[in-house]
Amino acid sequence: MKYIKSNYIVFIVLLLFSEIYPLTILPLFISLPSIVWQLSLYFTLIMIIMISFKDFRIEWRLLLFIIFAIISLILSETDVRYGGPERLISWIILISAVGPLLYNAKLIDLRIKLFNITLYVFMLIGSLSFLYWIFALPNLGRGHFTGIMMHSMLLAPIASLGALYALYNFFSSKIYIIKYIFLLFFITNFISVLLAASRSALAALFVSIVVLLFLKKFKYKKIIMVITLPLFIVYYLLNINSTNLYNKKGNNEIINSIQDRGLTNTREFLWNDRIKEFKANPIFGVGFASQDDKLISASKGSKEGKIEPGSTYLMILSMTGLFGAISMLYFFLKAFMNKLFWMRLTSVSQYKIASFTFFFIHFLGEGYLFASGSLMAFVFWTLLGSTYAYSGIDYNILGEKYEN
Repeated sequence: MKYIKSNYIVFIVLLLFSEIYPLTILPLFISLPSIVWQLSLYFTLIMIIMISFKDFRIEWRLLLFIIFAIISLILSETDVRYGGPERLISWIILISAVGPLLYNAKLIDLRIKLFNITLYVFMLIGSLSFLYWIFALPNLGRGHFTGIMMHSMLLAPIASLGALYALYNFFSSKIYIIKYIFLLFFITNFISVLLAASRSALAALFVSIVVLLFLKKFKYKKIIMVITLPLFIVYYLLNINSTNLYNKKGNNEIINSIQDRGLTNTREFLWNDRIKEFKANPIFGVGFASQDDKLISASKGSKEGKIEPGSTYLMILSMTGLFGAISMLYFFLKAFMNKLFWMRLTSVSQYKIASFTFFFIHFLGEGYLFASGSLMAFVFWTLLGSTYAYSGIDYNILGEKYEN
């Protein structure tokens, strides 16, 4: 099969602008109507589908899940403010363009480029947020330290993925100066994660780093050096007895916040609500991207219908029931039980395995798998869309040669 690489820079720029811009502090200074970036996002996604419509294939395992999601909505009696049908349509558009629902060589090539460029942008966001902290600029977002983003719980996973990609490039780079530039990126992103004070992101990052070190076959002395250096710098920076504009109690307040919460499960009520919903609707769930207001106690949802699921795994069970959960599991097993999938990633893309590790741990405390408007959902589905074990695709033509 002859394959000619195309330049997707316009699509990539539009997608990243539409996904990232409204979540930063930039709209506070340069305001654009939300309709601008929303139209930009969906126009770009639809255009990607249209230009790649020829010779595309459908991943029927994911299509099977969509069928059960539709059934869950038909049988549900949830409040219309959640907009389940509209959310399902927008989610299908997302997973068709950047996820694995539709695929051919052009789409996979776009997703590979898009995911890699996204991680470079995340590295920059994490490092710029670190500089934001160094210069004691005011915290303009919500939560703990937010850097240049609008919420600390968004900065944490962004900087985590940026840190993983920086560490991978530190290991892989052959040029001495470039190598230590990436080490600097890793340290600054790591510090941003710590400043954001997200326990789920910190835990996921630590485990992902261990996985990456294992894949890189690092000897224990080098592992100790790589981990000790950023930890030492973090300890030094966070114990400076200074006061800044965003935290008048001093930098240690962020670390104290993590220590005070310890192992307290702040998601327990949300998890209990998802379990109640599943028990009441075990076969098809309460409806895709919806919740049952009559059953839940932790939160009633906003007037706009926003939901905080508390866990991706429980969210799948509660919203789509056993049929949805089993079909989604079957879909993922297709990739993770495929020999070619592991040969590709362990040979040339170890950072993608580390990224998967991060997401699957982060999913324990965050539920965004079905949220087409979520940046992290966009990134996860792009990661999956660029790595899924598709049938009939020669990955060597995409520049992903692997060792047998």
